[in-house]
Amino acid sequence: MNLLTQIKHKTQKGEEVIMDIGAKASNVLPENFVEQKERSNLAAKDKLPVIFGKLSKWYADLRPVAWSGSYSDLTNKPTIPEGSAANYQVANNDTTEAEGFVADARIVRTHGLEIDGLSRD
Repeated sequence: MNLLTQIKHKTQKGEEVIMDIGAKASNVLPENFVEQKERSNLAAKDKLPVIFGKLSKWYADLRPVAWSGSYSDLTNKPTIPEGSAANYQVANNDTTEAEGFVADARIVRTHGLEIDGLSRD
């Protein structure tokens, strides 16, 4: 059985480099790469500078909200509706008569089944 112990690679300058498995790859990593203008997926045929450029674009676009977690860092935020059920609290019991509550689906179903039962009887 032959074990793979070396990798052949071409640098950006076109020089062929033979690396031992486990060796540092600093001589084949791109020294300069350009961030892509638009986000796109990595492709199997991409060279290292292109891969780094694509990853850099994703990282730059995600950076504000990914690390802050703040809603205010979002762009194209959805509008949160006002009025109707958006301003109400949810009640899931039979004891709430206060204004400003809507019934939870479980309690509505329970009462619907009770009413159906009374209609059958």
